[in-house]
Parts: sequence; structure tokens; C-alpha cells
Amino acid sequence: MQSRMKLGDFLIAYLEKIGVSHLFGIPGDLVINLFFKFGRRRGLKIVTLSHEPGVGFAADGYSRATGRISAICVTYGAGGHNMVNPVAGSFAERVPILVIGGGPGEEERRLGATWANRRPPSSAGSASSIFCARSIIFSPVTKK
Repeated sequence: MQSRMKLGDFLIAYLEKIGVSHLFGIPGDLVINLFFKFGRRRGLKIVTLSHEPGVGFAADGYSRATGRISAICVTYGAGGHNMVNPVAGSFAERVPILVIGGGPGEEERRLGATWANRRPPSSAGSASSIFCARSIIFSPVTKK
């Protein structure tokens, strides 16, 4: 990996490094640019469904059937909240999944176009009680 790269590029490199071959998700408003990046990577199979719980359970099923980690990408708010049951089931039975939840980007935050600018992100706050690991990343550039 490069010493300095955009967050989306880092995520793609990281998914490749940990052996993710399938990404389950719903391309939506606050993750659409990330899905464009995921779509450019050769070898990453993108599986889309029409509702987030189905996405989570499909990823869980894939990981159970193959023994490999799968990744999930959902949007901010309801997308993240709808991961509660699939994540709980995977966690309880030690099924390896990784959830990537999008949020307001640099442009949305700068314009004040989202409710998240006016108070702490609701998805992150509620996620702290159900996820074993989570992080809020505000910078679009990461450092090694």
C-alpha cells in the first residue's frame, strides 16, 4: 500500500489484503462513489440486493458456506441500523463479516447538507453498543 492514499483506495487494498472476494451491499447516496471504486477492482464480486438485512444475511451465508470473510457496504442511517440483526447473528456464531457503513462525505459536511453536521452521527452512536469494533473516519486521506 502507498504511504498516502485516498480512503476508498485504502479500503480496496485492505479488502484485497484480507482476502475478501465478495462485497455485498446496496449502492446508495452516501456510498455510491465507494461502489464505483469497488466496481473497478478486478476480482471483487459485487452482490446487490434490495434491502440491507438481506445483504447482511447473504454475506453471513456466503461466509458460512466458504469459510472466508465477506464484506458488506451500506449507507448511512437506516443502512447501518439495518445491519443490527445480521451482525448479531454473525457475531454470536463467529462468522467473519466486515461492515463498511458510508456517511456524509467531505463535500456534504462542508455544505452542511446533512443532519449529521448538526449533532454526532446517529449511526456511530448506536453502533457502539452492538459492534465489537468501529471507527469514524473523517479524513478522506489516510496516513500509513
